[in-house]
Amino acid sequence: MELIGRQYRGEPSGKVLVVIPSAARSYMSSDIPYPFRQNTDFFYLCGFLEPDSVLVLEADHASRLPEHKSTLYVPRRDKLRELWDGPRSGTEGAVLLTGVDSAENNDTFGKFLEKYVDQHQFVSLWYDNTKPANVLFHARYIESVLPHSRRTATESPRPLIQLLRLVKSPAEVELMKKTCNIASLSFKEVMKFTSEGVS
Repeated sequence: MELIGRQYRGEPSGKVLVVIPSAARSYMSSDIPYPFRQNTDFFYLCGFLEPDSVLVLEADHASRLPEHKSTLYVPRRDKLRELWDGPRSGTEGAVLLTGVDSAENNDTFGKFLEKYVDQHQFVSLWYDNTKPANVLFHARYIESVLPHSRRTATESPRPLIQLLRLVKSPAEVELMKKTCNIASLSFKEVMKFTSEGVS
């Protein structure tokens, strides 16, 4: 949010809304999913692994950045689905696991977005419009809400997130060293079985 504040060129009184969706679960057949891989940017910012979730960072006025409120929209608890898909964190679990300010059920996100855009004179929306991480989310919320608003300017937060990811914590550096060591040992092991004419 500090980086957005430095780059922001709109009205100082304008609202700033960052929307980062999670990845969607994809299926081999009607009820058999492929292994789930979370949207990298979403995972980097909040560490939440459940699909069909949305991270929202909200600043009352651009002039107050980097102050903001963080909200995670997560799948509603469903005992029957959890028997098949595994447990869900729900709103309380999401706050405890991630440290966001609040959590809501994801089926309330559409109303939140419509109300937010309608109620404010100018909204600076930071959302990756060029390469959506979740196509269904994009079609349902972004393509259906934004064309009706002339008071919304959209920019991608992805370049700013990539800037943050260039700086590694000591824990990340150690993890990278381990993965490089494992890869190196693997190459050496494979090389033992190679010979001329064998690829």
